[in-house]
Amino acid sequence: MRPHTVGWALPTILRAAARNGGQSPLYGKRENGAALILALWAMIAMGILVAGVRILGLRETRLSEARLEQVQLSAIADGMINLTVLRLLDEIPGGHPPIDGTAFPVRFAGTEGAVEVQDESGKVDLNQAPEAALLKYLLAQDVDFETAQGLADKIMDWREPGIGRRLNGAKIDDYHRAGYAYGPRGGRLESVDELRLVMGMTPQLFDRLAPGLTVVSQTAWPDQAVAPPTVLRALDGMDDEGISALLAARAARLVTAEDGNVSDTVPPPAVGRAFSIAARVEGRNETVQRRALLRLTGIPAAPLVVYQWR
Repeated sequence: MRPHTVGWALPTILRAAARNGGQSPLYGKRENGAALILALWAMIAMGILVAGVRILGLRETRLSEARLEQVQLSAIADGMINLTVLRLLDEIPGGHPPIDGTAFPVRFAGTEGAVEVQDESGKVDLNQAPEAALLKYLLAQDVDFETAQGLADKIMDWREPGIGRRLNGAKIDDYHRAGYAYGPRGGRLESVDELRLVMGMTPQLFDRLAPGLTVVSQTAWPDQAVAPPTVLRALDGMDDEGISALLAARAARLVTAEDGNVSDTVPPPAVGRAFSIAARVEGRNETVQRRALLRLTGIPAAPLVVYQWR
């Protein structure tokens, strides 16, 4: 029954009851007053139920459309990442995209999005960086010296085995006394997210530090040629003027082809390096971003090692 039929049913029942001397045609000779009230409530309840079903149906339709768009945009973003990977594998000079985090447009399946490629060698490696490099990076992100020194010591204590503790560091007993149910790994961090577990790390501080950190660069010091601005500030001899000049020189190397592809004119990236690739696509109601972390192996049979794709 449609919700608007309730308005038609009520006067009809009342007229029928009047013709039968006040008795409801739904209940025959039974006590007509109580029966009529029950009938009215039943009709009203049915109308409310049907209206609710229709509202839920419309809401589910909207949710289904949103989910469908999200799935479609995710597939398009994945396609953009795959196209970018093919360009990274191109050994011809001038054919690969910028790899310093510069955003560039990519078109796939009739949809245009933005892609960023960051050579992980330009970041600070939590597993390889000496304590001095960690401290410089923390200070460059406006962390006060006392907090930065403490975090640098605790990161070193987290990744190194044994019970030896740095002055401002923390080992398993310190974690347990502080109420943690775990202690330092005593080995390599498996992901940047693992830094969240280090004593003294806060969600706000992690969000500030994470963009310039990695665990897969395999280098002790960031490569200035591809380092993002957040990391450049931590490198010796780099001030605001020097960073601006370096970024301008990078931008001057970029060439945009007729098909819209943006390419870097320097030689292709070295085989063996790891890259993070982010693709962002906007739809009518949804915006989707996909990320991949992978390494170019140089092995024809297995050219990629994928660490993460989400």
